[in-house]
Amino acid sequence: MIDFTKEFNPEQKAMVKAAIQIATFAATEYNRQNGLTPPVNRLVDAIFEAVRDDINIAIEDASEAYAVGMEQVGFATFRASMVLSGIKAAKRCDQTN
Repeated sequence: MIDFTKEFNPEQKAMVKAAIQIATFAATEYNRQNGLTPPVNRLVDAIFEAVRDDINIAIEDASEAYAVGMEQVGFATFRASMVLSGIKAAKRCDQTN
């Protein structure tokens, strides 16, 4: 479990960095496809909030696949969860405009 109130270990840092990158790409793509231009600071805040809300469940789900040797499925599961987090963040910004 990743605790956002504490310092991250190196593995957690890598997971959080990947999660933020994936969610940012998804939010940006969602905004582009829908012609939306939210303020950058609002979008960044929404992305961090969405990742913070969703990352532990995403890691738990992905870990189950890794535990049985299905690394590609684990990565795909984690990536899909973070894409949904990015879309959620973009939608959240759209509702506040």
